[in-house]
Amino acid sequence: MRSSDAIKSILEQQGRSQRSLALDLGLTPQALDQRLKSKTMRVETLCQTADQLGYTVGLVSKSDGTVIEIEG
Repeated sequence: MRSSDAIKSILEQQGRSQRSLALDLGLTPQALDQRLKSKTMRVETLCQTADQLGYTVGLVSKSDGTVIEIEG
């Protein structure tokens, strides 16, 4: 799943709008929309967005499932 799809899914689960998330991040709704439409997202941006949604970003080992949390 792409990061933008995950963010949209979380927003839907939480009953939040992209507009409310944008305002919480100090962005215009248009700026957030552009970030979500982009094919790539900076790790720092993803971490900041995830934090506003109550999530963390992590790397998960394929071999043993060890998780390393990433801070943005």
